[in-house]
Amino acid sequence: MPRFKSLLFLSLVITVVVGISLTALYLLFANNYTEFLSWFLNRIHKPHLLKSASSFLSQQQFQLLRIVAVLFAGAVLLLLFIIYRKRNVILARITLLIDESESVLMGFSKNLVPADKFHRALFFFLVGFYLIRTTVSIIYYPIDFDEADTYMLFSSQGPLVAATFYPLPNNHILFSIVTSVTSMLPIDPVYALRLPLLPIGFLLIISMFGFLKKHFTDAAALLGLSFFIAAYPLFIYSFLARGYLLLLFFYVIALYAIFELCFSNEHKKRHSYLLILAAIGGLYTIPSFLYALAGLFLFAFTAMVLQKKNAALVRFIKNGFVIALVAAILYLPVLISVKWSLLKPYMTPVYDRANTLSVFTTTFGYLSKTFLSPVNLFAVFFGCSFFIGSLFLFRSKRPINKAIVIFAFIQLILCVIVFFLFRQQFPAKPWMHFTVVVAFLGTAIVNHMLEKTNIRPGLLFLAMILLLGSGTMAGYFYKKENITTGYNIVAKQCEQLLIEKKVKEVYTGIPYYKTMIDYYALKNKLQVSLSNSRTTSRLYAPFDPQKKYDLIIIPLQGSKLPPLLYNYDTIIQKHNTAVLLIKN
Repeated sequence: MPRFKSLLFLSLVITVVVGISLTALYLLFANNYTEFLSWFLNRIHKPHLLKSASSFLSQQQFQLLRIVAVLFAGAVLLLLFIIYRKRNVILARITLLIDESESVLMGFSKNLVPADKFHRALFFFLVGFYLIRTTVSIIYYPIDFDEADTYMLFSSQGPLVAATFYPLPNNHILFSIVTSVTSMLPIDPVYALRLPLLPIGFLLIISMFGFLKKHFTDAAALLGLSFFIAAYPLFIYSFLARGYLLLLFFYVIALYAIFELCFSNEHKKRHSYLLILAAIGGLYTIPSFLYALAGLFLFAFTAMVLQKKNAALVRFIKNGFVIALVAAILYLPVLISVKWSLLKPYMTPVYDRANTLSVFTTTFGYLSKTFLSPVNLFAVFFGCSFFIGSLFLFRSKRPINKAIVIFAFIQLILCVIVFFLFRQQFPAKPWMHFTVVVAFLGTAIVNHMLEKTNIRPGLLFLAMILLLGSGTMAGYFYKKENITTGYNIVAKQCEQLLIEKKVKEVYTGIPYYKTMIDYYALKNKLQVSLSNSRTTSRLYAPFDPQKKYDLIIIPLQGSKLPPLLYNYDTIIQKHNTAVLLIKN
């Protein structure tokens, strides 16, 4: 039976790799440059871009793709030959890996659930709360801009396009591949996009609790998990179909592996395998996972050097090379086809050195609101509590406590270094792993406090309820006040107008709605011609008062239209948006 499992696993891997190679060869050599571009643009519903297609895939890049496809096919043949010659050794290693994985999963599941009945009930309560909140949010919130973009460009086009098309840094490739499969289901696209978030979130929650429980008491782990679930990023990305939840899952796995490799007395290969798989998964989901990985590697390198674990350090460096090699191979199609000039605005400084202090304050103030609390008062309270708690934690006699403080400090310092190195005001998204770091440090502080006193069951439950309730309510109102939430509601109402009024021609003075209208037109299989006011858009067109627009979307304030040749009714007037519908 074990050999059958190994043979089945190896066969699946070979089938996938060979299938990818044959598909790439067929698409690139059965079509010439123009035919390939035409096929590709039709797949992403952008056939009008054919004339300017060379701006994102030139003839030279196309030829380079062909060469890479041939080299990849040759590497696959060589790999198949090696597998055939060494099949017994390879199958034995796969069997060992499967056996170790099964034992790890069995041990993890056995130790995951708390032994105490009350703590066990609280754990299931937390899992249930998270799943119910996520399900309600998935149903309640209309599709967001980034989700609509993900669906149109990647998820609706199949796994091949999702894995190779990278027009801007907005393709979370692994997540896009997963959603390209669920998008084939006969359900509303927004639910198809968000469906994978439920199992991913479930795995993230139980993995986080298992990691916290390994290092701390059950009570502290439950409070830490409550804080983690209440965090604003987890509230938002538990229902928004982006790759950040998957990134957090891989980060928790990598963090567990790092602490085991650094502080475990015996070397176990499975921890190296976990680190490699989690690191590759995180990088293939979002390239900015490199920041998270850099912090983990910097901490591990420091810990191993201080403990003089030279053999472990050598193995660790080898793991790093494997991660870099596999990630580079996975990104090869993207690296060849991407237009690097499109990424320039994301790599250049956006502030003057004279404004460094003010930009620094703004940037890290925003990070605090994201990862501590959207409410300023709570963010200040948690920030001060974490600072004071870290001082006490560092002075404790337990070595792991000092290691956790150093770990958190390294992550923060790395963020500061990146800020000054690139002179760039960055958003919170590249540092999404701070959600785990903050919860880990907070749990360590709480655990240190509870070492000298036992928390009463009723007080523990009350503290959990306060964390979950305040965090969820703060997240809800913060999301509600975001202007894009209002735009999403208006766009959803426009969907009904597109269908009922058979709209053919649309003009939007708010560029945000361009993507939203495109999405609803694609979803309902409508032919809608859309012009918008963004001058950098290929669909830019100045407003023509003599043109017969069926629908006009403009800001409520600051937008003055010239006298219109046709008569319009104001159908929607809210969220700083006015929607005008032509009179029949």
